[in-house]
Amino acid sequence: MRIGSGLVIAACVALSCSSGKNDPDYEEYYEDEEIGFEVEEFAWDDVEAEELDSHWTRTETAKVEIKGLGVHEVRLTELDFFVDVEDPKSGTQVLEVEDLVTKNFRAVVFVPRESAILMESEDKDVLIIKNPDGSYTVDDQPAANGRAAVEILKQNPIFGDASPHGMLLAYSIAQKKTNWSSLMKSGVSGPTKFEGVRAESGSVCERFQDFCDCAACFKAGNVDSCSRCPK
Repeated sequence: MRIGSGLVIAACVALSCSSGKNDPDYEEYYEDEEIGFEVEEFAWDDVEAEELDSHWTRTETAKVEIKGLGVHEVRLTELDFFVDVEDPKSGTQVLEVEDLVTKNFRAVVFVPRESAILMESEDKDVLIIKNPDGSYTVDDQPAANGRAAVEILKQNPIFGDASPHGMLLAYSIAQKKTNWSSLMKSGVSGPTKFEGVRAESGSVCERFQDFCDCAACFKAGNVDSCSRCPK
């Protein structure tokens, strides 16, 4: 995998999870009328601490309905790497999504320190970096803003051929940080020994808002009429 200037992320293959805008706890339902999709029967199947000093892993399933594209069931596996109390820019967030109807798989990694998103298919990847001036770089190609970045990205089958249902489930949970990824290590093992302090980096869609919104509008098929993705 590639992040920034050659940094290798060996264990990270997806994006952050979070609560939805409509439901702060985001356990069962999410709807975005403007983009034209909703998530139902959202439930965590399994939550476990793979390594209490490192990250949490959890798996969920949901039914995602997109206007004009029907309902697909999607499975999501999330890894949230804890924020170190001495390094508030840490806390890599990892997500894998699989459309259970089409068997389409994608993985997305958010690396706050590099201000980067890495999207992967089975054997290829594409790197999106947000620059300090608000512009983007998509696999070394410059883009003035989030919409321009999506215009480049949609030509790449890693994004262009990704399941709309999988990508919109990812979008719906990428609005805020999860409890897990906003935890900061206190130096003592165990989930009750972590302080709920918000990471400095914010969530994926706080850092990449214009890109997130335009990507969601594109996957829903209404990018030209979506007010959150102006031309």
